[in-house]
Amino acid sequence: MRDLNRVYAVYRGDEFVTIGTRDEILKEFNMALSSFYFYTSKGNIVKYDNRKLKHKPSNRYIIIRIEEDEHEIG
Repeated sequence: MRDLNRVYAVYRGDEFVTIGTRDEILKEFNMALSSFYFYTSKGNIVKYDNRKLKHKPSNRYIIIRIEEDEHEIG
């Protein structure tokens, strides 16, 4: 079962935009679920990295899942 409470960070190019759960991001950006999954895909990140290597600006959205540290003390 997938955890719907996973937290994601949204970037547009190199600029941080927001942080939230999948449903929060879908609502805030009025985004389709298929678009969300595309923006989290490795292929999308590779395309962004390739543009960056060619010194071309990119406004591409990138969504990265934030991993929780299970061993964190607090």
